[in-house]
Order: sequence, then structure tokens, then C-alpha cells
Amino acid sequence: MKIHRTVKSVASVALAATLVTGCSAIADKAGEKVAEKGMEAAGGGDVDIDSDGDGKVSIESDEGSLEIGGSELPDDFPEEVPLPDDFTLEASMSMGTADDQSFTVHFTSEDADVKQTHDDLKSRAEAAGFEILSTNSMGGDDFEMRSFTMGSDDWNANVAVSSDSDATTVNYTVMTPDEDQ
Repeated sequence: MKIHRTVKSVASVALAATLVTGCSAIADKAGEKVAEKGMEAAGGGDVDIDSDGDGKVSIESDEGSLEIGGSELPDDFPEEVPLPDDFTLEASMSMGTADDQSFTVHFTSEDADVKQTHDDLKSRAEAAGFEILSTNSMGGDDFEMRSFTMGSDDWNANVAVSSDSDATTVNYTVMTPDEDQ
């Protein structure tokens, strides 16, 4: 996925905006304006930053967008990507343009089984029309991870299911396919 210079700097500016904002609506808006001016000065064109006060930051520019945080799926997350049942969405991120998007989402559960969750998600991906491109597993005494890569005409994704002594996690990286592939 091509990422423009401005979009690359968005993550660091978003972090700065999150750190600057916080206590009040006035501080939030002041932090957003400082970050917007910094990105515009770095060659980002017209930039708009919005923070919802609950840890979610959205950045829009002429070159694309970035949304970080929050415990909700991004509005444009692909519906055909199967998500785990009975897991809690902990974090999400989306970035890109209308033609070139990527998403990262992170789920947790305290009582899910890695193999069962992996096998269920893989089966549901195939039923949704994804081709399974690769699978992997590894583990030890206190850690287990199983992953698979899936692809379709519209999306490529890596799904990693892992568990340690505290919780089972499912991490997704979903992106539009590279035109050269």
C-alpha cells in the first residue's frame, strides 16, 4: 500500500494531538488546531483533526484520512471480513484514501480457545469468499499463536489469534490489494 509522506507523519501528529488534548473542550480544540497547523506546515495541505474526548482521533487531509482509537469498528471497515464472536473490540485504526485503505483492529477475550477461534474465523472467511493464502502456528508452554492470511478481489487480510496466561487476542490487518499483485 502506498502511503504518502503526510499520511506517514499523521500517526505521530495524532499521538501529539492526543497528548496535548484532554482536560476540557477548550484544550481539546487548541490541541487539534496546533496539530492541524503542524501537519499543514509539513506539506499536508488542508488538514482537519477531530477528537471525540474518548480517545478517538480522526484526521482528514487532501491526501487521505487516519482514524485512531476508540472501541468501535471504523465506519468503512469491510462487512465481509468475519469478526470473532464474544470478543471485546479494544482498539481500531483506519487510514488511507477511497482507493487505498488499511485497517487494524484488536479484540480480546478472557475465555476463548485459540485453535477453536482460529478455525472458526478461517472457515467463516472461506464461506465469505476469501481464499486462504497461508497459515501458521507456533507456541510454547505459556503462549500459543495461530494465524492465516486471506485474500479476495477487494481485500487482503492477516488474522492472528494468540493467547497467553491472561487473555486470547485476535488482531486483524486488512488492506486493499496491491494493484501489482
